[in-house]
Formats: sequence, structure tokens, C-alpha cells
Amino acid sequence: MNNIEKELENVDYSYSFIFKAKNILIAFTIFILTIFYYFPLTSKIDSLVFSSISNIPGCPIKLEDYHFEFFAPKLVLKNVNVDGHCYGKRGQSLTLKETMLYFRGFSFSPFGPSFKLKTNVFDTPFEAYLVPGFTSLSVLLENESKNRKFVNPENKIDFAKLKDFIPQVKLRGQMVLSTVYVNMGYDGKLNDMTLNLASNNLQLPTQSIMGMLSLDNMQFNSFLLQATKVNDTKIMLKKLIIG
Repeated sequence: MNNIEKELENVDYSYSFIFKAKNILIAFTIFILTIFYYFPLTSKIDSLVFSSISNIPGCPIKLEDYHFEFFAPKLVLKNVNVDGHCYGKRGQSLTLKETMLYFRGFSFSPFGPSFKLKTNVFDTPFEAYLVPGFTSLSVLLENESKNRKFVNPENKIDFAKLKDFIPQVKLRGQMVLSTVYVNMGYDGKLNDMTLNLASNNLQLPTQSIMGMLSLDNMQFNSFLLQATKVNDTKIMLKKLIIG
């Protein structure tokens, strides 16, 4: 047997390289991009995006513009205007200059597509995980502590930046949204809720509330609130620490 015959015997005819994860991922990506390139879906996507955002009952939202980015697939929303009706401040709207919605695949509990939302509110970065299911929307905000310190800048509320938003009460310090989980039906009904809020520098400065209640400076520092929804009418306060 000559060298050529030996080499032919060693050739792998199974084409197993085609089934490697990397090649499958590349082929799938090319397939998806080809669909978006050749099929005129823009008008349908426009209608879906704008109608989904602007038709939330009791919460008027306006959107100036948006665009898709395929790599790290995400939807970028520009100048989202949230009406005050959405958060109990009639006549006072909130504008988010840029909001990014990343597609993260699918969630099985709860079941539905999973998204990661990143935006900036009152010069504070926020991150939230969203799962819009068939009957409800699940929202999760987190900031995990490391060695009892919250090192991530996301989901930290600086009260000094909210003085124009909540002028009735003056607060100082930061409140960390360690865990905020909400599951709400599309009819507005709250199905489930878990709260874990923490602060190590909470302060109530000297002030007069509504011209009736005068308060001296109170330096609480430590604050911890843990609560969860028990049933349709009760929320259980698991832990409350002030000072």
C-alpha cells in the first residue's frame, strides 16, 4: 500500500466538524441576518414596538426613536417620555434619554422571553431583568453585596438627586435596591413581590414637613427593609432595622 492509499484511509468522512457548537452558532447567526436583510419587516416591527410601549393602560409613554443592534442583540430606545400617571405624579413626566433592551434568550420560570434593561434615571444607572409572560410581567432589580459592601453603581438611589422629584420630604444618603422582584398582571394586579432595601448612610435632615411637622436632624445611618407579598391582601414585613 502506497502513501496515497494510506492517507485516503485516514480521511474522516463523517463531517463531524459541521456539528461543533461554534459552527452551528455562526450558521444560525448568518441565517437570522439573512432573514432580516431580505424580508421587509421594518414596518411591522415599528408598529409592534410603538404600540407595545404606548398602549400600556393608565401609563402614557411616548418614544422619539429607536434602532436595533444585532451584535449583543438589543433594542436602543431614544428619549422615552414616561407620563406622571405611571408613578403617581400627575403633570410631572420623566424622560429617559437612552434605554437599552438586551435579548437574553428564554426563561422557563416564569416562562417567556428574557430581557435585560439598562437606563439612567436622575444620573443613576439602573439595570433590570424583564420577562413578559402570557399573562403577567416579571421585573427583577438586584445589587449583590460583596464583603457586606455594595460595590456596583447600578440600582443605588441617591436621595440628593431626588429633591425636585419628592420635594415634600428631604432625605440624604443612598438606598440600595438589593433585591426588588415584582410580578404584575397586565390588568395591573400585583401577583408577587419581594423587597430587600438597604442603606448605611440614611439621614433625615432638619426640616418642616408641609408646614406642620418640624423635625430635627436624624442620622439613622443603618436601614434595612425586607418584605414579601403573602396573598392578595397582605404584605409581610420580615425585617425592619432603622439606626
